[in-house]
Amino acid sequence: MAKILPVGVAQKKVLDLLGAPATIDSWDGAKRILDDLGIVVGSRRVGRSSEPQVWINSSRAAGGGWNVGGDGDSWGASHKLTKEQIADLKARGWWRE
Repeated sequence: MAKILPVGVAQKKVLDLLGAPATIDSWDGAKRILDDLGIVVGSRRVGRSSEPQVWINSSRAAGGGWNVGGDGDSWGASHKLTKEQIADLKARGWWRE
């Protein structure tokens, strides 16, 4: 049986900022919510502590293609964050382009 890991510090900071339910009690539970939002949360060392780094999940990145008839289509990166949430992440220095 796999060991249940606690929510990561970076995950917790981001989930709190985004207003996620406080009942999330495992790393896997936090990852499911972040995956649903279309983002990845990592961390970066800042002095003696670390800060979250948030970016769009690469499987949801922008792309495009051509069909058999020669028509092209493109799409932007897909995520479920609002402009306000992204602005909050950028203001804290957590958003990574």
